[in-house]
Amino acid sequence: MKAEAAKADVFYLISGAWKSSVERLFLWIGGYRPSQLLNIIVPKLDALTDAQIVSINNLCFSTLQSEDALSQGLEKLQQIMIKNIQADPLDFRYYGFHMAAAIDKGEVVESFVNQADHLRHQILLYMSRILTVGQAAQGLLAMGEYFQRLRALSSLWSTARSSTQHSRKRLFEIEYGNWVEEQDRQNEELRNALQSNASNTQIHQLVESSLNQYSNLFKMNAEAAKTDVFYLISGAWKTSVESLFHWIGGSLPSQLLNIIVPKIDALTDQQIVSIHNLRLSCQQAEDALSIGLEKLQQSMINNIQADPLDFGNSGFQMVAAMDKLEAVECFIIE
Repeated sequence: MKAEAAKADVFYLISGAWKSSVERLFLWIGGYRPSQLLNIIVPKLDALTDAQIVSINNLCFSTLQSEDALSQGLEKLQQIMIKNIQADPLDFRYYGFHMAAAIDKGEVVESFVNQADHLRHQILLYMSRILTVGQAAQGLLAMGEYFQRLRALSSLWSTARSSTQHSRKRLFEIEYGNWVEEQDRQNEELRNALQSNASNTQIHQLVESSLNQYSNLFKMNAEAAKTDVFYLISGAWKTSVESLFHWIGGSLPSQLLNIIVPKIDALTDQQIVSIHNLRLSCQQAEDALSIGLEKLQQSMINNIQADPLDFGNSGFQMVAAMDKLEAVECFIIE
């Protein structure tokens, strides 16, 4: 089913627009992380033997390796696509060639979704071979209950905001559309100023105006995050290809540096050193945010896994999970 959907629109599948709002927080290449699924299943299993524990540990390790390989491969593909997209639009012959190459790379994304789904499928099969029939049933039940609670949490989250959510999201989409139009206009002004050798004073004014424009975007994002942070994280408001490059509600700052720096003329040695240091600190900050979000996800998983038959504790844990959903907004703003 997903393989067919990937053929139709792989970027739609990767965006998770077809999933509930909270489920999108845990999305990885069109679905769930297999290693995360193992963390959900294993604690629910009864009386594992030493041999089973060793086999599961080995499976966890190989799964993490496979996930890292797929993630790194997708990052490399993104970088190649960025280089193709950066072709000079005024060089019509090569621009068309590079855009065609970028489209071809877009089709390669489908193979990453298929490989990720293959990994997810293999994990389920391997676990069924490691476990007894009874344990396999426990694992499948734990997995089903987990996804059911994610959807229930999404419903609670949406209900708490339903009175204003739709109208505010629609307003954000209109504002973002206006922002894109204004950004295109400012880009054209910058391009004309550079080509006509405008004065530094004129260019400085245009640069300041463009920076203010981006500040406005981040303010818009912050307001939208208050309405529905998961809508913002999913990138549902962006075009399908843009969603491939989406990271915590926007673009990777280090990726922006990789786009900007090659286009700049005659950097001094001091500027090169400063940009290098900025890139390092930027990547460190990105890693810290990504790790922090992963820890928040794991904490939410622990809350969601509370025994539904323990009514008092289950209710408390779902409230705790709701509180952690509020914390996701902080990651967008950061």
